[in-house]
Amino acid sequence: MKILVHRQRSDGQVQTLTKENSVRTVLYAEEGYVLMRDEGDTKKMPYRAEEEEGIAKASQKNRAEKNEISEIILKEAMIQPPLEYREMKNKRYKAKRKIIDAVIALLVAMIILAVSTIVRTWQYMSYSVLVTNTKEKEETLSFEYCGVDKNILKYSLDSASMRDRNYNTIWNISYKMQCPTIAVCKKTIAIYDKNGTDICICNATGKIGNISVKMPIVKATVGRQGVVAVIMEKGDNTWIQSYDKSGCAILTIETTMDSLGYPMDLSLSDDSMLLGVSYLYFENGMPRSRICFYNVGNVGQKQIDNRVCEYEYSNIIIPQLEYLDRHTCIAFQEDGFTIFEGVKIPKEYKKITIDREIVSTFYDQSHIGLILNNEDSETAFQLIVYNKNGREILRENMNFEYQEIELVGNQIVMYNKSTFCVCSLSGMEKFKGCFKDLPRKFFPIKQNRFVMITQDGCNLIKLR
Repeated sequence: MKILVHRQRSDGQVQTLTKENSVRTVLYAEEGYVLMRDEGDTKKMPYRAEEEEGIAKASQKNRAEKNEISEIILKEAMIQPPLEYREMKNKRYKAKRKIIDAVIALLVAMIILAVSTIVRTWQYMSYSVLVTNTKEKEETLSFEYCGVDKNILKYSLDSASMRDRNYNTIWNISYKMQCPTIAVCKKTIAIYDKNGTDICICNATGKIGNISVKMPIVKATVGRQGVVAVIMEKGDNTWIQSYDKSGCAILTIETTMDSLGYPMDLSLSDDSMLLGVSYLYFENGMPRSRICFYNVGNVGQKQIDNRVCEYEYSNIIIPQLEYLDRHTCIAFQEDGFTIFEGVKIPKEYKKITIDREIVSTFYDQSHIGLILNNEDSETAFQLIVYNKNGREILRENMNFEYQEIELVGNQIVMYNKSTFCVCSLSGMEKFKGCFKDLPRKFFPIKQNRFVMITQDGCNLIKLR
């Protein structure tokens, strides 16, 4: 038996491509195929065994024989596949791989889109109580509660503790304060004695610092690393001072109504490198506001009092200043809000002006929300939500008589003494229901989990 390579031409004729005297045109043989040069091109073609009587389809035995014979025939011409064969095979593999990767990517995108659509449009019908703690029934009247990350902070005049979602104790600390007040930045908490002089700094693991200041504290703010900035007041003068968690002073600013003005609010960036302060002063009997930014890094050390920039506004009071992250600061004012951007020297990025009365403000790390009075409408309020770049993403009229409103997990949570409502950022009402018990405090700790403090104890509830 001889091994010849044949191909079917377009006219139906069978053409012999290899003969005994042209066997070296065959480059490689593999599983019933050969790679050979045909009119200057390299092609992969099937081959069949030819017997004395003519061309016949090889039997299973002949197929094994022809492969063995072909290896003998090709042994002198080629031992390993040539470079052009490996390149052709590699190109074919890459093409198949691209198709497979594209199909996988498309399937993953479709699954993500389907899951996100289900989550976004999912509506809850009721809620269930997952954990009930009645052992501390009497303490709920003397303690305050708030959500910190996914845990529960419980604090009073002489102690504070962190609980997980199952109400297990993570840590406990003791102190003595007349009016404990908290400032939170992600997992870091500053518990300070308003009108007192003590500050206790904690994080997820427990207490990380203790600070005693020289003058009564009006307000404090905290950064992620435990740096604290405070407004202190004594007589006609006020001071702004920042400390690290060990109590070492970082920045000290003395202010009066005749200089910078009276500090209305202050806020630290997440990394504590920037401090924003809103001042109020009067000029010719008219109120004016001044926003100053202080940089405690190398840029600020070259400036007086580390003040790297300031912005002045006429006939406007700016009572609230909030850093959303390390570079975005929001100044809430009577007629809207202003966004400042910058990690070293903040710049005025965008101003949103509102022509109606602002009833409430709320925010998270990515969004800014306003509740407006709807005096000329059938609905009592109008809710507007912006992203942190100032682009409006939601505007809805509503009649819900809320007591508190918060943004958590891309959801808006509103509640009063008898009812709570959860809406998506697209305006869809995901849940509205009545409390089974009269809540003393109610706050979210996760997208569909809430803590409800009642006179009978602490309850962890889940929407379903």
